Amino acid sequence: MEREIDLSRQEDSASSGEELSKKLDQILQRLDLLERSILGKPEYESLATTLQLTRLGIGMYGEPLKIASRLKSANSYLRQRMIAQDEISRCIIQALAVRGPLNISAITRQTATMRGKASRRIIRSRVEALVKQGVIAKKEGRIPTYDLVEKDETTRSAKSVQTLDSEVLPSRVSTGYSDLDRLLLGGLPENYAVLLTSPPCDERDLLVERFLDAGLKEGQTAFFVTAKATGLRNLIGKYPSNLYLFVCNPQADTIVESRPNAFKLTSVENLTDINIALTSAFRKLDELPRGPRRICLEMISDILLQHHAVQARRWLSALIPELKAKAFTALAIMDPEMHSPQEARAIQDLFEGEINVCERDSADGLRRYLRIRKMHNQRYSEKELLLRKESLEL
Repeated sequence: MEREIDLSRQEDSASSGEELSKKLDQILQRLDLLERSILGKPEYESLATTLQLTRLGIGMYGEPLKIASRLKSANSYLRQRMIAQDEISRCIIQALAVRGPLNISAITRQTATMRGKASRRIIRSRVEALVKQGVIAKKEGRIPTYDLVEKDETTRSAKSVQTLDSEVLPSRVSTGYSDLDRLLLGGLPENYAVLLTSPPCDERDLLVERFLDAGLKEGQTAFFVTAKATGLRNLIGKYPSNLYLFVCNPQADTIVESRPNAFKLTSVENLTDINIALTSAFRKLDELPRGPRRICLEMISDILLQHHAVQARRWLSALIPELKAKAFTALAIMDPEMHSPQEARAIQDLFEGEINVCERDSADGLRRYLRIRKMHNQRYSEKELLLRKESLEL
């Protein structure tokens, strides 16, 4: 009982500290605005020094509160099984908690101080893994820096999605998942090419199924290019006329029944065969009224493994503009863990948007979180979304 009361007090104290830190940040922002206004008027010049001293004094209180918040987040990450078993990852998290944002060189020095030695190559590898897990965040720049993702932001993500602005922007294509649509302010931008980076998991497959179903039930044409086509039997039965399947698999005959809108290819080895099948389907669409269409390219990792970055990039560079010309909104799927960072980036760079699914250990087991990484020239929410299989199932 005493332990429960003590934990409750700690949580209340941490919460109070976070609220105080936010209020101090708001005060500092207002002082900045006031200082800029005063500096622009010579008659108030004598007040500038007083304002600067006031801002400095408040900042001295705010920084310890921010460090305390980072330490609280670090403590929760350090209890995760995978991190607890890896000394280097623990040192990286501890360094960022105490020092704040650091570049790779600074992280290496801090880790060497704690462990007695550190390899820059190994540190970079661990940092990239922690970024993919959503534990730390990368800030791009001439020299990229890394910072700890504060735990209160992730644990409250499911609640924050519910309170997002209900604004819906025009020309949006629903993903079929309302929580993701809210992050995107209505859905994917129409006629965009977006990459979903994710490890293999049920949640990823369900996101694909929802994306296709959302268009099909509105009467839209949907293409699904895959190497497996498992789990879509319900959609095939519900939408026999406007769902086009392209199955790139030696067992295609056993995976999908023969029908007019099914294209069976032996593998992803011959990209020309895929192009011929797509062109054949495009000709069928020319006979139909033009309207919004969607396509899911589920086999990007298979193509990248088979053809490597140069040829895979060349093929996608030609395909994406053609899909746009045919009024398609494209969702492509790739597992970045299957490829080197250089090859993965070569593909990521081709897409206007990227949505990432990462996995993290928690007290309740492995959890999967979704975050929008980029959406070129578009507004979106940067909140993180906890994926729950039961809420994704159709």
